[in-house]
Amino acid sequence: MVLWSPFVGFEDVASLAASRSFFLRSAFRPTYNMAANLVRRYDEEEAVQLLNRSFAQYQADRSVVQLEQRLRERRNLLADLRKGMSLPAEGVAELRALRRRASEARAPGQVRRRAIETAIAGLGPGTVIQLERHGGGPAVVVSVGQRRSGAVRLRALTPGRRLVEVLAEDFEAEPARLGEIELPRPYVPNNRHFQDEVVRRLARARLTGGRGRRGRGAVQGRRRQPDRGDEEVGPLWELAEAHPLAGHPEAESALRQLARVERIEREVLELSRRVGSASDTVGRHFRRLLELLEGWGYVDGWRLSARGELLARCYHECDLLVVESLTRGLLDGLDPPTLAALASVFSYEHRSRTLPQQTWLPSARSRDSYRTILDLSQRLQADEQLSRLPVTREPDATFAGLAYAWASGSVLDDVLEDEEVSGGDFVRNVKQLLDLCRQLADLAAEPATAAAAARASDQLFRGVVAVSSTIGGADDDVPVDDMPVDGPPVDEMAVDEMPVEDSPGEAVDAAPGQGSAEGDGEAPLAGGRHVRP
Repeated sequence: MVLWSPFVGFEDVASLAASRSFFLRSAFRPTYNMAANLVRRYDEEEAVQLLNRSFAQYQADRSVVQLEQRLRERRNLLADLRKGMSLPAEGVAELRALRRRASEARAPGQVRRRAIETAIAGLGPGTVIQLERHGGGPAVVVSVGQRRSGAVRLRALTPGRRLVEVLAEDFEAEPARLGEIELPRPYVPNNRHFQDEVVRRLARARLTGGRGRRGRGAVQGRRRQPDRGDEEVGPLWELAEAHPLAGHPEAESALRQLARVERIEREVLELSRRVGSASDTVGRHFRRLLELLEGWGYVDGWRLSARGELLARCYHECDLLVVESLTRGLLDGLDPPTLAALASVFSYEHRSRTLPQQTWLPSARSRDSYRTILDLSQRLQADEQLSRLPVTREPDATFAGLAYAWASGSVLDDVLEDEEVSGGDFVRNVKQLLDLCRQLADLAAEPATAAAAARASDQLFRGVVAVSSTIGGADDDVPVDDMPVDGPPVDEMAVDEMPVEDSPGEAVDAAPGQGSAEGDGEAPLAGGRHVRP
C-alpha cells in the first residue's frame, strides 16, 4: 500500500517495487487494539499463524535464515580448519605465544624500530628485499598491509615459491632493497601461475645487492639472534627457538592456519550475536504486548476483560490511553465543546519547529482530567520501556482551544485569526478529532458521556470541515480563506486552483486568567478574546 501523490505516478511506484536495488522494509508492528482483536477472534495458535504470515515476519525470518546459514558455513569451515591443522594446535599456540613474548620484550631502540617500520611501510609490491629470516636471501614484496594492532605487515615471495609474512621484528635494521620487478597481471598473489611467473622474473632480475646475498645484520638460517646485552630478551628467544616445533618445516604454515582459525572464531561469535538480536520478531513483540495488557487488566490468559472488549473496538493511535481514560471516568461530566477540547489531547500532535504556546482547557474539571491523563501516559510509557515496546506519544493539549471554539460554533475567520495554523492543518486535525469523538460515543458506558461525544462530533462536522468531505479533496487542498463557512459548496475547479499554505499545525491559547466559557455561551479565541457562537 502506497500513499497516493500527484507527483508520483503508478509506473514509478511499480518500478521501485520491482527493483532489486530498492529495498522495501516493513514497518508493521502489532498494536494494542490489534492484539485485543486477535485474542477476541482467534485462538492462540491461529493468531500466531496470522502474524507469521505478515510481510514483516517474512523479512525478519529471511534475515535470520541468511544469518544462520552464514553461521553454519563458518562453523563448518572452522571445524575443517581445526581438523586440517598440520601440527598440534596447542603446540603451535605455545610457539606463537613464546615468539610474541620475545618480540614484545625485545624492544630495540625506539628510533631504530620506527625507522624499520617506516622503511617497511615505504615498500611497494614488486620491490625485492633482503630477508633476515625465513631462510634469508632475496624475496619479492607482493603486498603491504597493517595488522589490527597497527603494525606494518608484508607478504613476500621467495625464490622457492614460499609466500611468507614479514614484520618489523624480522629485521635488525632497515631492510635492504635489492631492486624492482614488474608483477604480472592480473594481480592474484595466491595463484600458483602468478607465483611461478614472479619467481621467473626474480631469477632474471639484476639485483643491486647481488642475488642471494644476505643483508646487514642478517641471521644465519632460521634462528634469530637476540640483541646483545639484553638479559631478558635473549632467554625468551632461546625458549622460542628451542620449542619442539620451531624448526619444523611446516611451522610457519601452521602459524598462519592458527591465525585464520582465530579469525573465523571471532566471526562465528559476531554472527551468533547478530542472530540473537535479529530474532526479535513480530511474534515476540506480540507476546510483550500481551504481557503489558495483562498487567493493565485488559487480558487474562487468552481472554479479554470488559476493558479489553472496549480496547478491541477503539481504533486510534493512542488506543490504550484513550480506553484507560474513558473507563476511569476522566471524560465524564463534560459538555460537548469541552469534551471535544479534552479529546483533542489524544488526536493532536504539535510538529512545528516553533514551541507550542501555553495550553488552555475550558474548565477546572477538564484541567484536572488532563493532569490525570498525563500521569497515566507517564506510567504507560515507563511500562512500555521496560517491556521494550514502542512508546505511546504523550497527550498534547495545544489544539484544545481551537477545538473548543470550533465545537462551540465560532466562525472560521475568528477561530483562525492571529493564528499560524493553516486552513488545511486545521481541517485535518478537526477531522481526526471528529473521528475520535464518534468512537467515544460508541464506546462510552455512561449515557451522558456517549451523548456528549455524539453531540461534539455533530458540532465539529460543519462549515469547511463538512465541505472538504463533500468535495472529496485532500485536507490541504481546501481553500479555507475564500470559502463560505455555511454557504453552498464552491465550484470544484475553483477549489483546485486556489493555493493553500501547508505548514505544521499549531493551536490557539487563551490569555492566562481566562476562565471557563461553559456558562456564558462564548468560545475562547487567541489572546483571550471571545466570540458569540
